[in-house]
Amino acid sequence: MACMRGIELGCSVIRHTGTGLSAAVDYQGRLLAQMDHFTTPGTERVMVTHVPVHGVPTFYARFGDLFSWICVAGLLVPDSRRPRSATSRFSSADRLVPGWPPRLVAERSQRARRLLL
Repeated sequence: MACMRGIELGCSVIRHTGTGLSAAVDYQGRLLAQMDHFTTPGTERVMVTHVPVHGVPTFYARFGDLFSWICVAGLLVPDSRRPRSATSRFSSADRLVPGWPPRLVAERSQRARRLLL
């Protein structure tokens, strides 16, 4: 996960672990060096590598979660292109349903109006 954050931000990452896999990754996600705590003998647990200091500026490093917040704001803003009237919510109940007699459709829409009002 730390290596993915390094790629996302455009910087190199050196991840040291006391038990597990230590690694050095550059800003493009290339593995520069690694050392496994369990397979490397105790006297040889040293990792040496050249790590680039300068990365590249990425979209996420510049703008962060701006795109995500714009999407959330777009979901929260009501759709103002279509005018809504008080009776528009009943229009689907007033339509004729194939095979239903018109009297049954009228009773259904009256019941819906009573429940919602």
